[in-house]
Amino acid sequence: MHALRAAKKRYGVEVGLLGMCEVRSQIQQGCSKLLERQSNRVAIHEVHWSDVRMVVVYDNVRHTLVTFLPPEFEPGVRPWKR
Repeated sequence: MHALRAAKKRYGVEVGLLGMCEVRSQIQQGCSKLLERQSNRVAIHEVHWSDVRMVVVYDNVRHTLVTFLPPEFEPGVRPWKR
């Protein structure tokens, strides 16, 4: 699964399926910080899992984690559009 590989690559942690469920629960229960809403379907959240701050893309329609963004993510900044 892409999100699991992204978490390992960008944060150096093995999140696993249980960890992804915990992160998803944080978002669904309002325990995360909304950083940016990209569309009606996709939002970017900041969560804390296993003492690590992570930036996560969440699909509100499918109720799934799409990917883990790099820790240096800044809302509204699109370096590829410069």
